[in-house]
Amino acid sequence: MPRMPESLVCEPQCTGFEHVPFNAALLGTALCAWPDGRLTFISESNHGRSVRELLKRHRVDTWRIQWQEWKVPERDRWNLRRIRGDYKSMAAALGQARRAGAERVVFCSTTNMSLLALKAEMTLNPVDCPVLTIFHAELSNILPGRHVRWQERAFELKHILRLRQPRNLRFVALGEPILQELIQQMPSQRSLWSSIDHPYLFAPGASAPPLREVQRLRFGFIGATQKGFGAFLELARDIRSEFPEAVFELVGFVNSPVPSNASDLVDGLGEMPLAREEFEARMRRLTYCVFLSDPREYQLRASGTFFDAISFLKPILGLRIPYLEYYSQRYGEFGVLTEGYSELVSVIRSVLQSFPRERYDMQRRTLCHLQDRMNPMAVGSQLAAIGAK
Repeated sequence: MPRMPESLVCEPQCTGFEHVPFNAALLGTALCAWPDGRLTFISESNHGRSVRELLKRHRVDTWRIQWQEWKVPERDRWNLRRIRGDYKSMAAALGQARRAGAERVVFCSTTNMSLLALKAEMTLNPVDCPVLTIFHAELSNILPGRHVRWQERAFELKHILRLRQPRNLRFVALGEPILQELIQQMPSQRSLWSSIDHPYLFAPGASAPPLREVQRLRFGFIGATQKGFGAFLELARDIRSEFPEAVFELVGFVNSPVPSNASDLVDGLGEMPLAREEFEARMRRLTYCVFLSDPREYQLRASGTFFDAISFLKPILGLRIPYLEYYSQRYGEFGVLTEGYSELVSVIRSVLQSFPRERYDMQRRTLCHLQDRMNPMAVGSQLAAIGAK
């Protein structure tokens, strides 16, 4: 019986539940991209178990996945102390790929030091297969205006990206709008990058039937309070002074200081992360998701609120960022994006004065279409094209 071709998928930095939804979706995507092959997923033990459980919950057939554990180096602010551990991990993964004759290696995430280690290992010990490394929020570190201590400047991500590129190494951005912004920031890197849509495991059978009735409108802030929650409190104060029946709710947890009267304005405040069942229950109750984070924070990163909105078919009311605007222009309106806070207040007042039922139903149909675009089967063809280069 011929041996199945093998792909290695490696998580070099995340532990526990961090990035579990993404890595589960990425494995589902890899299964679709390379349907005739076997995957070996290498990760920290608790992380691997969490990924496996999430795939099981979504009824993804995992018989072609082999699960392997490794130790993840501990982090520090700039990852300076983990270079030795990162190099050992990169060398181990690429050594395993050589011995197994793997067709490709995919690193699920990237840090400045893991990229330095990867480039060093691939230069000293070249590999014959494509090696893809995926970038998340750490790409924001290349933007100008970031404060960096002089001792750390040599190890900034933008400098490591510019080091000699080993043969067969390719960088992957999670979305075309992120890739375009990256090329604007570092035009010399254009030929080294590709993009895929951010994959996501959506609940099966989602549909967007017309909304039958609307009682109290509920506006939700998704995630932890450290980014954008102050503006959400201000929004709740401004709106509820005129429309006291409006409900503003936190679908997440408090991990930053909030005013003592915050619970008078926003429901659901608590310091513990929500259990999955409670998170889903709160999301289902919402009418709209609200996006109020600083747009500058999302020049080179995806928005988790966006994917929660798609998953639960909740239109977005929020500040305009290129990432959201790209998908709105390409696939249709999935909410209302505004230039600033005062315009957003006006939009929400208008919604409360006269609920736009037909427009709301159309926005939900767009979100349903986005599920078709970002599920593992759809993104699998994009990943297959990159992995074959």
